[in-house]
Amino acid sequence: MQTSHPINEAENTPKAMKNGAHILYMYNELEKYIEIAYEYIYMGLLNDSIVIFMESEEIITTIKTRLQHSDLLGFHNRVNNFIYINANEFYVVNKKLNAEKLIKLLQPFLKLTRHN
Repeated sequence: MQTSHPINEAENTPKAMKNGAHILYMYNELEKYIEIAYEYIYMGLLNDSIVIFMESEEIITTIKTRLQHSDLLGFHNRVNNFIYINANEFYVVNKKLNAEKLIKLLQPFLKLTRHN
């Protein structure tokens, strides 16, 4: 059974953090979205979690820059836990997700999390 939690409660939900979580976040204010995404990714890396983030190249670059300038100790050692994917690579002209390509890319990470 799937459960839903507000994003601001996700890091305080041990089951979601232990078993992994998929987050759909809809927004109206871009800067607020970037800040919330940054904080979530930062906390995931701080907890040695693998964070997979699919977004536009511009937003990925903004968040990567913030992470590099943050006080996250050992960020350069944890950067391999931050998997970022350009969303434009998985959507075709008619806006349908190329699920097969995405699953192929994520498969190694799905296997990794099952064994932990």
